[in-house]
Amino acid sequence: MERKVYDLGLSTASCRVIACGGDGPDFWAYVADRGHLHYVSYWLPNKIRVLRVPRASFDGLQVLSSHYARIEERVYCRGAWVEDADAERFRLVPGTRFAHDDARIYAFTITEGLDVMEHAERPLYFVSCCEYFADRRHFYWQSSWTRRIERVSGYARVDDYEKRRVLAQQWRDSGLQGEPDEETQAADLDRTRTVADLFRLALPDADAEWTDAAPANA
Repeated sequence: MERKVYDLGLSTASCRVIACGGDGPDFWAYVADRGHLHYVSYWLPNKIRVLRVPRASFDGLQVLSSHYARIEERVYCRGAWVEDADAERFRLVPGTRFAHDDARIYAFTITEGLDVMEHAERPLYFVSCCEYFADRRHFYWQSSWTRRIERVSGYARVDDYEKRRVLAQQWRDSGLQGEPDEETQAADLDRTRTVADLFRLALPDADAEWTDAAPANA
């Protein structure tokens, strides 16, 4: 495997690694250097970014994920302040690109970057390993074209890769010992054709009115 070395311009004599994780290109770290705190990642344009926080706050760093962190009353995404995020109520949605507080939905991936949807209606519905989420009436995703969180039709087709990821997680969560037999798997895959189908299968008890999303095989 090819290895690359990047000069971050920091002095080893004065640096202190506060937190780090990941392997290869997914490695990340928070590094204190004198009066500055830095976020280090291969995916940043310059591999390093300075967090604008007081030195006294460095040890109060709370790493929420490889991308998100909290320092005092601020949330940061890859070292950049997520303006207006409510640090006390900020929550990640496990197994997805999404996070939320009481007022907003946040979506982040390395390729699409960070986007925020204001005034999200409650309740919200998330499915582990799924690229979509929903409120009581509509479905949403982070578009790979615009990089924005946008509404999407419940009739939108889901590809086999996403179906298999979501269904595999559902089978594990159901407490089954191993995957269902081939006939059951085939039946689940066949009746899960659209975004709405996926959510109905994963969340059969959801108190939602997905009016723009009649079953694809109805």
